[in-house]
Amino acid sequence: MGDVRKATIEETDSVIAFYHRIIDDMKGTDFDVLWKKDIHPSDDEIREAVANGNLYVLKVETSETAAFNSIAAALIMNNEEAPGYENVAWEVQAKPGEYQVLHVVATLAALHGQGLGTRLIGGTLEHAKAAGLKAVRLDTFMHNK
Repeated sequence: MGDVRKATIEETDSVIAFYHRIIDDMKGTDFDVLWKKDIHPSDDEIREAVANGNLYVLKVETSETAAFNSIAAALIMNNEEAPGYENVAWEVQAKPGEYQVLHVVATLAALHGQGLGTRLIGGTLEHAKAAGLKAVRLDTFMHNK
């Protein structure tokens, strides 16, 4: 299986198609991400994240990933955080610029249960550590399982 790395500009369309598939496959399930195509994550948000080097992918060659240039899992890691985060009693105290936030963490539904999400997060944490960050925070809905 592949390593976690930043998506390339050439992969942008594949990443957008990957997120559209996540939205379609998860809708109405116990794991519904409640995202909407071109609203969240928007296609422009994905393009910007790729261009800025903030979108990370894990590629695995399977029949399920063939339509997405082998992308099996992806997420965005950047400095954006929801209002109110500044009031949270975080376990690791870090000033802006000393941490980043994970957003739109996703693994293809057909590949759930194979440890890909764990590998994606772990690989992203290695990138954060190499960048000298003190912490990484997860942006998620309260209802997520």
